[in-house]
Amino acid sequence: MTESIAEQVELPGTWPVVNSIFLDDEHRFWVSTITKSDEYFQWWVLEETGEIIARFKWPGVR
Repeated sequence: MTESIAEQVELPGTWPVVNSIFLDDEHRFWVSTITKSDEYFQWWVLEETGEIIARFKWPGVR
């Protein structure tokens, strides 16, 4: 049944780049972005102004 439904679904031409966004108690944004690998996300830590504080890869599954 699932295969039948999947064959009939029209997929979008593009996919979102952002997986999740969190705001911590210091008002910094923690943003995980989708990568080409299914094994990890690229994380960005940003000030309220948008200034990049840190960037790192962390294991995760989409």
